Amino acid sequence: MALLGPPLPWVRREARHGIYYTRQWRGLTVLSRWPRHRKARRSALQRQKEYDFASVVLAIKWLDPSLLAGTMDAFKGTQVLWRDYLAAMLYGTAFALTTDEGRTLYPRQFYDKINNALDLLGAETGALQVRNGGQWQTLPPGPTGSKLTSGGPGENLRWL
Repeated sequence: MALLGPPLPWVRREARHGIYYTRQWRGLTVLSRWPRHRKARRSALQRQKEYDFASVVLAIKWLDPSLLAGTMDAFKGTQVLWRDYLAAMLYGTAFALTTDEGRTLYPRQFYDKINNALDLLGAETGALQVRNGGQWQTLPPGPTGSKLTSGGPGENLRWL
């Protein structure tokens, strides 16, 4: 859209795609669209995801170089990118990875979740988790010197 003559500040101009106005900015004449569109505010979830991503990027940057080189070599020639795998491992959403040596690696968050879930069943030192009747139960530690015995399939374990 061309403006003829000296521009007047804040003069409205009707156009095909809306309303425009002219203004002076640092000695220049600027043509701006009205109303000005502003960015939407980010939700708390979006801000948390951005913070988590920035934390993962920083963690990868300061990762042990030998671990970083090993990860790069492990994913060379595959469809999975090494940086995506490391980000998923650090963020706690990764799948299990089985190495060429047969070792399976899980993200740290999986261990923490399982540990917290087992603590709900019983956190006593020496206690065992036993499956009885379709659910998990805690078998407390037996007396000193006693042996754990089974009555066979379908029977509960007991200390003798």
